Amino acid sequence: AADAAFTFACIVLILFMQLGFAVLESGCVRTTNMANAFLKNTVDLAVSVLGFYAVGYGFARGDSLGGIIGKNHFLLMQHTDKLDFLHLAAFASTGATIVSGSCSERVNLLPYMGLAIVVSTVIFPICCHWAWHPDGFLKQAGFVDLAGATVVHVLGGSSAFAAVLFIGPRLGWHGKLVPPQYACVQHTLQLSHKAFGGENINSLVGAVILLFGWLAFNASSTAKIHIDNAQAVGHVAFITLVAGSTGLITVVLHNAAFERYISVLQAGSGLLAGLVSVTASAHVIEAYEAIPIAICTSLCALKAATICRSYRIDDPIGVLPVHLVGGALASLVPALFGHEICHINFPDGAHLGLLYKGTGEALSIQLVGIFTIGLFSGSVTYVYLLFVTFICKVRFRVSPINEILGIDVMTHGIDSYNRVKVLDELQEILRTMRSQGEFGSHIRQTTSLAENFHTNTVTVRQTMPSRHRVAPLNPIPKKDAFSGIGPPLVNNPKSAAVSVGPTSNLEIALPFGTKPAPRSPVDLFGSIVESKQHSPGGESFNNRSGRNVGMPSNMSVIEEANRET
Repeated sequence: AADAAFTFACIVLILFMQLGFAVLESGCVRTTNMANAFLKNTVDLAVSVLGFYAVGYGFARGDSLGGIIGKNHFLLMQHTDKLDFLHLAAFASTGATIVSGSCSERVNLLPYMGLAIVVSTVIFPICCHWAWHPDGFLKQAGFVDLAGATVVHVLGGSSAFAAVLFIGPRLGWHGKLVPPQYACVQHTLQLSHKAFGGENINSLVGAVILLFGWLAFNASSTAKIHIDNAQAVGHVAFITLVAGSTGLITVVLHNAAFERYISVLQAGSGLLAGLVSVTASAHVIEAYEAIPIAICTSLCALKAATICRSYRIDDPIGVLPVHLVGGALASLVPALFGHEICHINFPDGAHLGLLYKGTGEALSIQLVGIFTIGLFSGSVTYVYLLFVTFICKVRFRVSPINEILGIDVMTHGIDSYNRVKVLDELQEILRTMRSQGEFGSHIRQTTSLAENFHTNTVTVRQTMPSRHRVAPLNPIPKKDAFSGIGPPLVNNPKSAAVSVGPTSNLEIALPFGTKPAPRSPVDLFGSIVESKQHSPGGESFNNRSGRNVGMPSNMSVIEEANRET
């Protein structure tokens, strides 16, 4: 009874990690997509539990078919251990939700639900069978993974990497160009990633929530290695907390020494990297070994994040550095540092680490497990995305107009922070200050963005017929406007369409054929459209008074405004 109560309490904490992932993701995306981030993580949990109940648990725990896959216990038939099902279902939902953060702000919900089902009912159960089933081929070879450094984190990171490569970066992120028909919003969209960035404190709050769940995540896994739980639970939780704390402090000190500021986002990533670093080995290492392991893993995660940015791999919450790179390094720890801990039996079939007179066999087994699981999960994910896009003719990525204006408004019909109301109240103050000459020309451009972003967003939303307000999963036309080939996505006067004429004037087509009046040359957000004239000092922009204002081509609007201030 005590073991059952302990396991159930750990399951609740592991499921609570879904909230941590949602809060973490909401702090790394623009506030125009925060509600969508919460919904995606909630959907992950729901579809993972149902899919794992239907077929996933049978693949993971059923009688082994050649050490590859289970062949019975589907729908939990002839199986009464519901706690084991709940425990593995919580792990499956965690693996699925890792993918959510990597493709934030640019995916349609329904195709993403399909990907979450594939991860939780096919990819995770099969990999779980390989590594954790007594007859799995990796388990038989001596593969060691206490709580899923490979089976959860490498798996989720590999799937996320495949998804990121397939869908590409967000529009406006690090110079990512928008489709030609929306070229007038290019500069403003780049600015919006800064001006309307997420609540960064949420990322740290989410990381702390994940810390609580991680203690249960690792400690509850001791039941799989046939050891004295009374000693093992305390030891594993202790090692987990030490490693997470070390990772956080390492990143803070690194930023203080080598960066201009101590990043809240990177501090949270350092905490998570430290937690990941001992996920495979907390039962076979001591605290004095966990500290250097966490330091190395967190520093490698920082370097991996820099490499991702340099190669324009858009990973909003750092899934690849923390889960893929960190998980791979953590999976090697048992082969290097693994040894028997006092009062804790060494896992059956495992090998001592190289630093404890072990052989290279342990390292080769761990490498095989990492590459096998990583390659399998990434390949299956990519095949699913190809199938959905080219066979089912369904967009996995939202349309450019939805991505530009924000998924919360265009798909879910909500404004998370009620910024429209706040900005409406500030408009009169801004107009007064501008009329009194208290703003420089570039500051007027920047405040125009703040004034009109949500007002125009709601205007576009309200002019759309109800059938167009939720981004439908329409078949992809032969010439896809997203790739810049062919006509605009929507060119119907009876729906809301953005059309840029020869004079770069923007028009919003009202419903039912109402002809709108031409707008001044300001883009969809209310910022300045680049004119065709250029001054010797750089690019030239038109402000609302019609004057051309020179701006250095290598400096953004907000940087120029700050410099003038």
